[in-house]
Amino acid sequence: MRVCFIVMMRDLLCTLLQLADDHENTVRNGSEVLDRLMKDIVTESLSFNVPSFIPLLRERIYVKKPFCRRFIVSWVRLSSAIHISLTTSL
Repeated sequence: MRVCFIVMMRDLLCTLLQLADDHENTVRNGSEVLDRLMKDIVTESLSFNVPSFIPLLRERIYVKKPFCRRFIVSWVRLSSAIHISLTTSL
């Protein structure tokens, strides 16, 4: 089941980025829970495609909204924690 998630990563990440900036606190809190679950799946997955993930972050790294920026930074931080060097690619 978790492998299916990896296939939909792009769509889920885009949706979560929008939800991260929602004006409702409950929506933001829910998106944070799903975000943590996504990070757990990525960390445990052997089939995570890093080269396809880098453009996703690169497209969104200059977002100006504070909650969205925090969301993107958390993914960059995760990549560092799992020893994926994104800083040279971004």
